[in-house]
Amino acid sequence: MARKNKKEEQEEEYKEEEYEEIIEEDNRVCMFYVIERLDSIMEDCDTSSNNKALHDMKTQLRKFRDELVYNLGINSLNNQIAQNNITDYLE
Repeated sequence: MARKNKKEEQEEEYKEEEYEEIIEEDNRVCMFYVIERLDSIMEDCDTSSNNKALHDMKTQLRKFRDELVYNLGINSLNNQIAQNNITDYLE
């Protein structure tokens, strides 16, 4: 394989930096969204009524937690796929 000249190396480095900025998905969550979701869960369940209300609240909180974990996992998976695609492209 032929040795790359300095200009080719700089162009390749620039491409890698450019793609790294593009592919990284943001894993932050909007606090307003979290607060609204928690408020709606608490409003849906009147905890003073009975154990069923507590069970319903716990179920909704578990679903919300699973939603957050799912989205975090999807972002991570997409980042890995994009990173692999860039690596293939740059080779």
